Parts: sequence; structure tokens; C-alpha cells
Amino acid sequence: MEGGVEVSDIESLIPEAPPPDVGRRAEWGAASGRLVRIADDPPVYVFMGEHGDHIVVGGVYCSCEAFKYSLLRGRPGCYHVYAARLHGGLARRISAGRGEVESIIYEVVTAGFSPTLRRLIYVDPER
Repeated sequence: MEGGVEVSDIESLIPEAPPPDVGRRAEWGAASGRLVRIADDPPVYVFMGEHGDHIVVGGVYCSCEAFKYSLLRGRPGCYHVYAARLHGGLARRISAGRGEVESIIYEVVTAGFSPTLRRLIYVDPER
């Protein structure tokens, strides 16, 4: 891609193996059901965190503040990215239409929490 940033460029900034504490939190987050896959191409997850939800795209980007600051400081990224990268196969999957995926992303980005996601998980789990 001319003049743009390739995903591989971003991936190179994030080490393959996280520091042990980050790795433990990533595994805990995925195993505890906090990581939810809402789209497949590219893989988009919502990490339902203790202090709000975060959008994780392809294991290379997270909407949390820790991700931004860790990269600015030359550190390996946040545990949400590693949860998706290393444990995405453990993620809960939901069946959501494009409009619902857009609503979930909008809610997380603007309010830090997605009522639409909770509805799909807890109220309409058969979808």
C-alpha cells in the first residue's frame, strides 16, 4: 500500500510473546468469556473489561488507552490485543448483522459500553 500503513507494520511493533503478567491477563480475559468475536473479516472482538468495553481488531489494535500509551512508550501493547492474538479461538462468538456490529462498535467508541452486545449475549443467546 503506497503511503499507508500495512497490518504487518503494526504487527512488527507488537512482540510475538507478551511479558508474563500481560500473558496471564490475556489468558484470563479470554478464558473468562470477556473476549467476544463480533465479526470475521477482519476479526473484530469486543473485550468486556472491568472498566468498560474495548474494540480489538485483528490482534493488532485496541481502543483502550493502555494500547496507545504502550506503543508510544515502545512497550508491547495491551493485554486485550494479546487475548485476541493468542486466545481468539477461545472467544465467545455472536451472530450479528452488519447493523448490529456497527451499533456495537459505535456504542463502545462513544460510551465505552455496548448495550447491544449484552442484549445479543444475554437476552437473545439463540441467535
